[in-house]
Amino acid sequence: MKMVEELQEILKLQAESVADLPLSIPFEVTDSSMLPEDFPLEGEGEIKSTTLSIGLMKVGTVLRIHPLIGKIHVKDLEKISVTPERPFDESAPEVMGRYTETIVEIICTGLHNKKGEYPDYMPEFIKENCAWRDMHILLNAITFRMGTLAFTNSTTMLMKVGPGAEEMIALQKNLKSWEKEKEN
Repeated sequence: MKMVEELQEILKLQAESVADLPLSIPFEVTDSSMLPEDFPLEGEGEIKSTTLSIGLMKVGTVLRIHPLIGKIHVKDLEKISVTPERPFDESAPEVMGRYTETIVEIICTGLHNKKGEYPDYMPEFIKENCAWRDMHILLNAITFRMGTLAFTNSTTMLMKVGPGAEEMIALQKNLKSWEKEKEN
């Protein structure tokens, strides 16, 4: 049941992003020790809450995130990306564990969505307050907002029908030798 709820939440977030609505995600904060004094938190006691907002991704943000996404193997990216055609993969938490630092950096960059570096406290805040489910939702919301899922789908299709790595290397070597022959 939990996986169905998560899938429904991700699909809802994706639908909102298609309509260009800013995404407001209620977020439970169990450790606020790294946050600045003026960080907006609601509630009393040990558990507080805030709202994380993901607006339209700015071009600069997308350009900073793309190389980070490139660090995740395409097959693994497929496992952690959720679409109506590709539902939740049970191995997503395990896959995310292999790329934790990269995923945290993607989330921080996407949430910050401004020129310059995200605040120093942000990676620790994400790690100490997110369960895998939270990170999964944030990552999918961010990548969907920047159109990365479409990129992933097209890359996957090219890999399925296009030449493999060996063929690409051979093509590059052939091209170099042909260029040398032309020069002579």
